[in-house]
Amino acid sequence: MKKNLYIKYAICFGVLLVFLNSCFLEAREFDIRFSILNESTVVVQLDLFETNGEFSRSIVIEPNEVYFDERTFKTRSFLENPNNNAIIRGESAVFIFNDERFAEYSFSVDDNNVSTFSTPINRNIFRIGSYENLGDEDFLYTITQEDFENALPCDEPCE
Repeated sequence: MKKNLYIKYAICFGVLLVFLNSCFLEAREFDIRFSILNESTVVVQLDLFETNGEFSRSIVIEPNEVYFDERTFKTRSFLENPNNNAIIRGESAVFIFNDERFAEYSFSVDDNNVSTFSTPINRNIFRIGSYENLGDEDFLYTITQEDFENALPCDEPCE
């Protein structure tokens, strides 16, 4: 009987120790390398906009070309919640496919620090969960022919 009681105390103590250890872990920096591969048959222009809506930068990716970048995150575990981590800085991104079609994605964080991503969420370029984890803190986002086909047509030349 006493043996069972000691086992219960040991388990409770172990759980408490693990909990306290996770509370006091310091955040560390993760240098994340990410790539964007254009597997579509058209040129893709990616326009990025800041949180205030101002244009930030434009990236042009030719078919079968790769764009590389790096970002540093400070967190306890970069992948502890991959659906809530934004890998690209900014608030909105517009893919312009060959000046014919476009797709827009957005990302925001509310006052409670909850992230919201536009749909389709599995293709949202801001969401780390939309990237393939290549290991060793390398991530790959692939623009597909299906992305081009699902994009909306531009009424006039896309800008």
